[in-house]
Amino acid sequence: MKNVPVLICLVVSLLFVAMSLPAGAITLDDIRVHYKFDDTTGDVFTDSGPNGLNATFYRPLKYEELPGLDISNVSADLSPLDSSSYIGLGTRIVGSTEQQVMVRIPPSTSLPGTGDSFAVSFWLTVDNWANSTLNSMIASYNLNDLEWSIGRNIGATGRISVWSGDADVGGTSAWSANCSSLAYGFHHFVLQFEGTAGVTGLYVDGVLAADEADGALWGNEHEAFVLGARVLDARDFTIPSNDPSIEDFAVISGTVDAADISNLMTVGASSLGARRLAHYTMDQTTGTQLIDSSSNANHATLVSYDPTTMGADVRGIDTALRTGVFGNAIEIVSNESKVNRAERAVLPSVDTMPAGGEAFTVCFWMRPDEVIASNFGWDASGVAFGWSNTVEGLEGLGFSVGMDTRWNGSLLVRRTTGDYTSVDDQDTYCISLGADSGETTGLNLDPTVFHHFAVTVDAEGIITGIYVDGNFVASQYENGWGITDEETGVIGARIKNGTVDGGICAYLDDLAVISGVLTESDIRLAMNQGVEALLLPPAQIPGDTNGDRKVDEEDAKKLAANWSAPVTAGDVTKGDFNGDGAVNAL
Repeated sequence: MKNVPVLICLVVSLLFVAMSLPAGAITLDDIRVHYKFDDTTGDVFTDSGPNGLNATFYRPLKYEELPGLDISNVSADLSPLDSSSYIGLGTRIVGSTEQQVMVRIPPSTSLPGTGDSFAVSFWLTVDNWANSTLNSMIASYNLNDLEWSIGRNIGATGRISVWSGDADVGGTSAWSANCSSLAYGFHHFVLQFEGTAGVTGLYVDGVLAADEADGALWGNEHEAFVLGARVLDARDFTIPSNDPSIEDFAVISGTVDAADISNLMTVGASSLGARRLAHYTMDQTTGTQLIDSSSNANHATLVSYDPTTMGADVRGIDTALRTGVFGNAIEIVSNESKVNRAERAVLPSVDTMPAGGEAFTVCFWMRPDEVIASNFGWDASGVAFGWSNTVEGLEGLGFSVGMDTRWNGSLLVRRTTGDYTSVDDQDTYCISLGADSGETTGLNLDPTVFHHFAVTVDAEGIITGIYVDGNFVASQYENGWGITDEETGVIGARIKNGTVDGGICAYLDDLAVISGVLTESDIRLAMNQGVEALLLPPAQIPGDTNGDRKVDEEDAKKLAANWSAPVTAGDVTKGDFNGDGAVNAL
């Protein structure tokens, strides 16, 4: 036991040395969590820190992944054309659950492209032609460098509107007809598109309808041809209201005349023979495939999804990977109006995350997603990262950082003592990221590139600063996103009362939570070289004999065993950290 006093003194000495480490010198234990997002397979993002908090990735189904639905669930008899079958779209009860139903038509070069003239013919019914409802999409098209759409209730109750993205300055980009006086039941529609002239006619039951307004729903922002929806991006759909049903949908090459329109109404699109680019009779009653009766045989699929979750579940991370600042980044895409549909990565535990009374720094790279970027790029809303925990012996802590539409885009930070309901002991911090507004001066950050953010919180729970691209920015307003539920940690969203919300649309890279308030030079080092640059090499950590980036009891025992004994100069495994050939306090 003769080495016990030496061991005690040595541990005290090592603690003093550890407290006196130079700026930029942190150990692996100081990394509470670190996501480099450089994984390429699997369904988790690896935590590069010592706590192993690998975050599981959840996302909804993408448009191309939506499962087929058996047509028998939405098929009905007595079509207006030939008394055969037709199908229902939009919100439908399938079994005992509510589903959103649409038709997915595959891309094809045989379908219209920019500059082409073509017509679209179909029969349509809704529950009430004059009913006041939200805007509804009947058909949307974004293929072959051409976009067009058909929607309802645009600008006024009972309207049906057609839009063309092909129209030039002198063309007609939209045509809207008042259908509020139509009798209940099916009615026939023909829409004429003529290249850069845009929409040149909208016929209702064979009669050219007056153009009431230029309003229309824009089409897909994702490459797709869809009946009963539009695809704003690969994960976000707009579905129709009014429970529409559709019959004999066809795309016709060229222009149609009065005789063509009459035949389309009385005989059907089959009367136009080889002029058909696509023709879906909707006569199928089983299976998931809707047959294209044209010579192109571009058969469609009836698909559906649960509107509450859109199939959100654990899925492969490969769909989220993008080029980042250091290796890969991730793209998180959400639909803020739909609960439980936000893409997110969920931490398995928050027990080792900072709690009350502990100082910490959160740093990451971020840029807004172009899917939602509007006038100023940063004026989006959502939580980038947050957690809430209760650690034994410490006060609970809740933290959130995210974007908001305030001003022309802002970054919000909140620190509380618990979950969303905790507001008694809190601190908030808000800065403007976008262009100058009438209220404040913005940073005018370029939304097309990544920017580095670091948030520092001291042991008293005070948010002491936000650093943007390595520079301190003072708080301009007190506000912050609400905290995620207690004992949860989430990247890209939050969990409020058990429901996922606050989803963000952004790219994230090199996200880390680090013990202590990093200095400005530390933050810039992490920004310029990555978080791992903050870690001292093992040989530079006084007392670490085994290279595990920790100075602990195992190291102390090894040092005590070799104390005052001669060793090979510079042999850190024996305890010589200054190269003098001895293990001592120097």
